[in-house]
Order: sequence, then structure tokens, then C-alpha cells
Amino acid sequence: MKKLPVFLLSAFLISFLASSAFSLREERGIMEVFVNLKVYDEKGTLIKDITMRDPLTQAMGGFINRLFSGASATDESGTSRSLGTGVGGPLYICVGTGSPVNPAYSDYKLVYPLQCVQASQATMSIVGNRGNISLSASFTFSQQYTITEVGLRKYLSYNYLLAHDALPSPVTVPAGGKLTVTYIIRINSGV
Repeated sequence: MKKLPVFLLSAFLISFLASSAFSLREERGIMEVFVNLKVYDEKGTLIKDITMRDPLTQAMGGFINRLFSGASATDESGTSRSLGTGVGGPLYICVGTGSPVNPAYSDYKLVYPLQCVQASQATMSIVGNRGNISLSASFTFSQQYTITEVGLRKYLSYNYLLAHDALPSPVTVPAGGKLTVTYIIRINSGV
């Protein structure tokens, strides 16, 4: 797997999404986003591994398109701000315990954020006509938490939510345990 700096990942996504031939229409399946969660107990034993498809793929693409065009978006404080243009700062993966969670394209923050961790350096793999870009973060907790939502956020002078996902069922991380969250952005060519 090849490692990419976050700014290079952002530049790649922006240039790809801004091309006139690109469309984020779900039925064509050009871009898909998956979220993988792995829960480990206090001894490091894997106790749960789930992967889900992000139903709001278009929301992420829409944000990236707004970023490229210099339009505005709502930051995590609820304030609409001009994005300017450029790739900006780091990406963070966040987990939360909010309920009820019904993610929408207009979400600008998690319902009840618990913790955000800067995402690892992006890795890219290419298999056939698919390119996968993966970002991960690990969370450790001193007490037990039940996670119900995850998100991907970007820092550009302010924090902006790129993706917000409700888990199909709550995931309990035991005290002393670890949760690893991975966002996988898949670009399918030739569809």
C-alpha cells in the first residue's frame, strides 16, 4: 500500500471530483464510501468487526465540490462560512454516543461527539479498476462506551463534517479496550 500525505489525498479528490466527466450519482457507483469498525478488548483480542457502506456518499462529494468552488458550508458551530479554495488542514475521525442518529446531508456535527482523533496518513491501493483510499484512527477508553455514530471531519480554519454515519447497531467498547475506525473511499473507474 502506498502512503499519501493528507494534502495530496485532498488535492486528488478535489481534482477528480471537479472534472466535468465525474458525477456522484449513486446508481453509477463511481464513488463509494465504506466504514469499518474493529473493537478490541483490554487484552487486544478482536471482539467485533463490522463494515458498512456510507449512504451519504453524495454529501462527502458535495462538500469537496463546494471546497473546490470556494462556496460556503456550515462549520461545527453551526455558522455558515466561505470555504475559500484549497486543501487546508488535517482530517479527523470522530466517534459519538448520540441518539437518535439519523444522518442527513445537512449535518454539520455529530449528535453527541465523544472523541476525535487525527486520521492516519492515507494509504492507497489499486486493484483492477478500483482505487481505495483508506484513513484510520484508533480510540482507547478508560471506561466502557457504547458508540452509535462516527464521522469524518476536515479542518480548514474551522471544523467541517465530511461524513456522518449511524451504526446499524450500537458498538460497545469495554473499559481499557480499543476501537479502530477506518474510512475507505473507493473510486470505481470504467463503470
